[in-house]
Amino acid sequence: MAEKLKKKDIKENNEKSDTLLDYSNNEEDNTTFNIKDVKIINDERQNWLYYTRAPLMDNYRDNLYREYFSISVLLSLRGEGNEKSLGLSLKLIDIEKKKQLRIVELESFLFSCVTGDKQKIEDEEYRIELEDFGRGEAKLIRFLNNLYADALQNQENGKLWFKDYNAYQCLTMLKEVANIRLESKVITFSDEVLNIIIETYYNENKDLVLDINIKDVELNKVYTFGENCDYILYKDIFYETNPSYPKIKKHIFKKPITVNRAYIKDFCSRVLPNLKKDFHIELPENIKENEILAFPAQALLFLDYDGSNVFSTIKFKYGSFTVDPYTNKFTSSNMFDNEVNEIYRDKEKEEYFCNTLSKYLDKVGDYTFASSDDEKIFYLCYKILPMLQDKGWTCFYSESFKSLKLNVKPLKMKVSLTKDINFFEINFSFEGVKEIHDLSDIIKAVKVENKEYIRLQNGSFVPIDLEVIDYIAKMLKDNPIENDEDNRYLLPMFSAPYFADMLEKHSGIELDLDDSAIETISNIKRVDYDEEPPKNIIGEFRNYQLIGYKWLRKLADMSLNGILADDMGLGKSFQTIATILKEKENGEKLTSLIIAPTSCVANWYYEIKKFAPSLEAIVLTGRLKSRMKKIRAVSNYDVAIISYSTLRRDVKALSENEFNYVILDEAQHIKNANTQNAKTVKSLKSLKRLALSGTPIENSISEMWSMFDFLMPGFLGKHKDFIEDYEAPILSGLETSNEALDNLKTRIAPFILRRLKTDVLKDLPPKHTVVNYCDLTKDQKELYMSILEAARIEIFETVKRKGFAQSHIEIFSALTRLRQVCCHPRLMHQDLRGDSHTSGKFNMFIEMIREAISGGHSVLVFSSFTRMLNIMRDAFNKLNINYLYLDGTTKNRMDLVHRFNAGEAPIFLLSLKAAGTGLTLTQADTVIHYDLWWNPAVEDQATDRAYRIGQKRVVTNYKLVTRGTIEEKILELQNKKRVLIDTVVGDSMGDINKLSWDEVKNLIN
Repeated sequence: MAEKLKKKDIKENNEKSDTLLDYSNNEEDNTTFNIKDVKIINDERQNWLYYTRAPLMDNYRDNLYREYFSISVLLSLRGEGNEKSLGLSLKLIDIEKKKQLRIVELESFLFSCVTGDKQKIEDEEYRIELEDFGRGEAKLIRFLNNLYADALQNQENGKLWFKDYNAYQCLTMLKEVANIRLESKVITFSDEVLNIIIETYYNENKDLVLDINIKDVELNKVYTFGENCDYILYKDIFYETNPSYPKIKKHIFKKPITVNRAYIKDFCSRVLPNLKKDFHIELPENIKENEILAFPAQALLFLDYDGSNVFSTIKFKYGSFTVDPYTNKFTSSNMFDNEVNEIYRDKEKEEYFCNTLSKYLDKVGDYTFASSDDEKIFYLCYKILPMLQDKGWTCFYSESFKSLKLNVKPLKMKVSLTKDINFFEINFSFEGVKEIHDLSDIIKAVKVENKEYIRLQNGSFVPIDLEVIDYIAKMLKDNPIENDEDNRYLLPMFSAPYFADMLEKHSGIELDLDDSAIETISNIKRVDYDEEPPKNIIGEFRNYQLIGYKWLRKLADMSLNGILADDMGLGKSFQTIATILKEKENGEKLTSLIIAPTSCVANWYYEIKKFAPSLEAIVLTGRLKSRMKKIRAVSNYDVAIISYSTLRRDVKALSENEFNYVILDEAQHIKNANTQNAKTVKSLKSLKRLALSGTPIENSISEMWSMFDFLMPGFLGKHKDFIEDYEAPILSGLETSNEALDNLKTRIAPFILRRLKTDVLKDLPPKHTVVNYCDLTKDQKELYMSILEAARIEIFETVKRKGFAQSHIEIFSALTRLRQVCCHPRLMHQDLRGDSHTSGKFNMFIEMIREAISGGHSVLVFSSFTRMLNIMRDAFNKLNINYLYLDGTTKNRMDLVHRFNAGEAPIFLLSLKAAGTGLTLTQADTVIHYDLWWNPAVEDQATDRAYRIGQKRVVTNYKLVTRGTIEEKILELQNKKRVLIDTVVGDSMGDINKLSWDEVKNLIN
């Protein structure tokens, strides 16, 4: 039953345990025994003592105790009076045999239970372990064994005797033991704490008598244990006493204490307050009414100001009586108060009042304090005095001291915006204060000097709302505000709407705008504008195009810049050309420069000739010598058109010119502020700037920052601040996400105009997107799986070696190989030929082409791999399918566009990168994206070559996706990214995602 484990069992058990603790220091005897995952050596008592002192048992779960045995505790008392020593003996109860056994050799019994050794009890042999008892009994046995091991206790006739601290410890252990008897009576423990009460009265000599008792207890029947009267035994119940007992225990069982009448005053002043902290004291009525007035002490603070220093004197009040601590004289505010013999003064409380005040003012006398320090005076007026008054202090102010305080609460900050020619002047003041303070001084006082106030010329203080100052300081940091030579704060025109909106949101700020400022900010925010279209424009404005044109003209008239972010195919170029034409008709002589992708340069030239033939336009292309000649003559033209790549080469020559407009087409080309494209366009000189983009954000909100840094430098602050204030919070998805997003939208809204086809082109036919799924062929699947495994190994090893941030090139390369296999095995191995190396997707594609041709459809086919387009060309040539082809090397791009729109061929094979922008191919009613691109905005741009103004037929957009491959994962990623633009420049809310390490792992799993 309770037999100890054999050595073999112990060894096996120890090998299985993960939490063995070895307390052995014995090198001679390596016999190891196990007590519930604790390895110990039983040869030396000191090792046992080490174990028994460790609190391991306290952490055991209750179900580790088997409870085969129990113990019965027999208590004895000895000693004179109420203080007793405690005697203890034990009986062993064999629960299974229902038998009680008397313990004669107590020390041997305790040690054998701890070690698990065999022992004889009443001629029977037992092997008992601590786990064979209940939890509380095991703790008691361990405690008693400790006492023997430390030779702290002697055994007398099978009993252990305890006194002082050991008695306290023993009784604390006994609280967890159920079976306890004193003589024949059952002993229990109570959770109730017995409280001491002190009754007071006068004796016949008018001395004060203190009678100390324990509440509801007959003292002659009480026994105490422990050196501090830790436990009381009363009517067979042990009570634990509270910590205040030791202070008065020697008086509990003595005669009452008598305080001579001559010392009653000192007793009440010095002793009584301390007693009242710990004990309930009942004072007789005659003391309260006649002999001693026992009122709580109150502080009276008298404050004065001499122009430089604050002085304060403290007095104390008891009821209606005030005591001057310097003279110790009492005066009463109640004329009916009778003269009394004594008033109880709480000296400790009075000292506390003085110590409290000395924390904030310099002590210049026992009860007098002063300071000339501005910081201390302000802190006293606005922080300390309200706090002291809340705690019951009464404060009296002289007239001069009252002048220091204008208001208890911080005054409202007033911010005024006054319109000047091309900027707003900002003034800062406090409500009700005529003095104007320089805001930089206020911010310096708060941020650098940690002040919470400003001091006026008359010496009074104005408390500052720190949260308001922090808010305004952030507004100053977030906006490009400058100080001119007259130390005025000047706010650029483009920052005024956001600055005013954010100030209006704050309840602690009063915004004051003059009439001109109100009108100007209103005009910046509104889209509509009173402006006639140019007289010489060829073509009719759609309603939304006229609104867009007027919006562009409004920006120009107000010397502001912006982004025309209309959906692809809504005529951004037409609205822009109309704006340039109006500038010319108004007498503008400077040339406007249009920068566009190479594929769009020719289209811009033809669009200008089509819609505004009166504009003289030149295309800056050709060899270097030819381009330099054109650049020297550029001022003779109304419009110059150049590609981003050519501009990078010729920027030095072009920088010598000042342009009317610098216009970026497909402005996402400068989305990365660190690229040469971005740096080049920002170096050009112009009066006005305009960005055109159907996708102002493709991957990151920082792309928006780069565009506005071109349009209006400083508008969105520094890049690192923009990331901290906007991008990071928005991407975090935390509670701050919505606030940051709302603030960003509020800021950019007046300078970005975006309309969608679905909103403005009610007559545009529908566009349907269809995902066509296919499967890998058998050979293709084997190739895919082998490349997938290689890609996994390569990516994980690269990331482990270089880190994710430095592994993008290797990751992109590995993922590209997977995409290529999905398209066609020949993209991986160009020498593969024959039917055994076909592609499931390519087979489906050929069937779709045949069906489209037989149905009379015109088809645009996009692929990001030109080699895939060449595989298609080979197949079409064999099948005698007529087609046109365009990639980045094609020279006669516009000729091919005209031929396709004229119906010369039903199929147009196009490189996604080369033909995704700048072309109008409304002859097509079918678009096939053979392979998916990471960013859906790029695919949307390509699709909108067909789905734009002039399209009369329903457009079907096909995406070809291979099941069970990376392409399905890319499709999921596209769906996440699609909400990015609407989130920032639209009204909807959504998640914004970048390609993270988790997403990369998902792609290759």
